[in-house]
Amino acid sequence: MELKRLVGRNGRLFFPESEEEQKKLDVMSYSLRYYYPEQQRKRLTAGVFKDIIQRKSKDESLKIVMLFHREGIQEFHVSRYIQACWNFYFILEDFYADGKTNRTQVTNNFKSNQTLRTVIQDVLDTAIKPYRNHLQNIENFCRKKT
Repeated sequence: MELKRLVGRNGRLFFPESEEEQKKLDVMSYSLRYYYPEQQRKRLTAGVFKDIIQRKSKDESLKIVMLFHREGIQEFHVSRYIQACWNFYFILEDFYADGKTNRTQVTNNFKSNQTLRTVIQDVLDTAIKPYRNHLQNIENFCRKKT
């Protein structure tokens, strides 16, 4: 890990210039910031624009879903993971809960939808199960919530 800067109690930046100063350095606390790479923007060509206009009526039903997806991605990139999770959950609810909002009804609809079950199983097999500790943490968290 690379040290980018050190901010003292007085708010000033400090970089030890000698080995002696390095030894005197006493760090009481630290914080880390993670950044996601900026998303690449795509150029809108006349052909793509024409295609968007022609598909507009077909995609109208996805307007709300796309809004939740966009919001979820934005929240994720500013490390607001709980908000991002809610936005992604609302996408699943829109696709697979058949308009239900009651917890039991939503759960039953999720469980009975084979497409959703297949996708979840694929995620478990490829992104969760290979990391046993991660799977255990998820299972413990789910047990506490029920």
